[in-house]
Amino acid sequence: MVTQHSGIRVLLVDDHRILREVEHPLLTAALAATRGNQIRAADLLGVNRNTLRKKIRDLDIQVIRTSG
Repeated sequence: MVTQHSGIRVLLVDDHRILREVEHPLLTAALAATRGNQIRAADLLGVNRNTLRKKIRDLDIQVIRTSG
C-alpha cells in the first residue's frame, strides 16, 4: 500500500516484514563482529544499548560472549 504524507510517498509494508528480515541478520552480524559485546555492537550500529537489548529480546536473538 502506498500513502501520501506531507507530499512524500510512503510505502507501508504489512507487519514490518521487510524490517524484521533486515534487522535480525544485521544485529546478529554486529554481535558477531563485537564477539557478543552489546555495548560495542550498539555503538557500531549507532543505537542506544537499551534499544539494542530490546531488539535482541524482541527478535529472540541468542547472544554468546566470546573472548578473543
